[in-house]
Amino acid sequence: MTHTVFIEVGPLQEIRYSGIPNVTLNLCRYWLQQPSEGSRFFLGPYLIDRSTVEAVVEARSGGLFQLMIVRKQAICGLVANEVRRCPTPAALFPNVKSIQGFFDLSFQIVHDLSFLLSPEFHQPDTLAYHGLTILRDLGTNARTFCVSQATADDLTAYLALPANRITVCHPGADPPPEIDRYWQNLPDSAPTRPYLVVPGTIEPRKNIDIVLLGLQRIPQLLAHYDWVFIGSPGWLIAFDDRISQYGLDEHYRRGAIKWLGYVDEYQKAFLYRYAEMAIYPSFFEGFGIPVVEAMYFGCPVACSYSSGIPEAGGDAAFYFDPTSLLSFEQTPVVGAAAVGPRTRGHSRGQPPPGPAFHLARLRPPDQRSHRSDRRGNAGSHPS
Repeated sequence: MTHTVFIEVGPLQEIRYSGIPNVTLNLCRYWLQQPSEGSRFFLGPYLIDRSTVEAVVEARSGGLFQLMIVRKQAICGLVANEVRRCPTPAALFPNVKSIQGFFDLSFQIVHDLSFLLSPEFHQPDTLAYHGLTILRDLGTNARTFCVSQATADDLTAYLALPANRITVCHPGADPPPEIDRYWQNLPDSAPTRPYLVVPGTIEPRKNIDIVLLGLQRIPQLLAHYDWVFIGSPGWLIAFDDRISQYGLDEHYRRGAIKWLGYVDEYQKAFLYRYAEMAIYPSFFEGFGIPVVEAMYFGCPVACSYSSGIPEAGGDAAFYFDPTSLLSFEQTPVVGAAAVGPRTRGHSRGQPPPGPAFHLARLRPPDQRSHRSDRRGNAGSHPS
């Protein structure tokens, strides 16, 4: 039986793409490469023209998508009418379901339950939006896809979704071909001053406080390295306020601490190419795409041993407890600050070793399922 797949493109409305919008973009890129009769794209009750999705995917621009909608260049019909013309319609929702009841089969990607397990990190409207829809959505899914075993376990433990209705599909770093070519052609040289990259939206769950506290406590870290934070402004906290709170204003002014805001895929590839290490201290993630992105571009990673992040880092990352400054200070670059910057274990001019990337995506189940507290059960490296 041949199904017509309807892909919901709501996340592509985000102005800047990261996380769920990036997952949605890559799903659209895949289906755009398939025969056009096998797929449709939609936003709520409206069909979205295929050429619109092609333009948005090429430009990686939610602003373009919004403009095309306002100018009435994106919508080409109603989902209800198109479904009647397709004998076996199946819908794929990369996030929350925007419509119900139109499709013979519905599939949904659930990224995490952070709104339920760590509500202190979210705005009230986010809690209401996800809290009011999650049970409805799960109940109408033919199958639920989870981005990690950690998320699958949470759905089973907290929302009683049977494990046999869940499929775990790890995301991966999947840059467009032009980004890959750009990275491969970057010069084999070293930056004027070594630096570390700290990726993540500026919001409490990303836990930049543990990094800033470490910088406050260990002056050698700022003497030996620049610290480059990348990520859009978020909610509940402000980067400049945190800098002042930890007494780091002078280091911020002279550039030892940098916040670049959102960076595009080219800038990200450049930064990871020459960084000594990426540090990802998040308290809670469904998976941890920044971990595999850094590894893809040959950058060593130290990250939290929490929630789904170890499934991203596998045996190729260094781990620390995101609630423990002592654990953070024992990570390789931080612990070695007194003796100066490290040298990478592989040539900057060559792609990273294959096993490092594949291990990040294929963590054995017996190493995933015995974490009693995935928000903070950590060590310096998995045994």
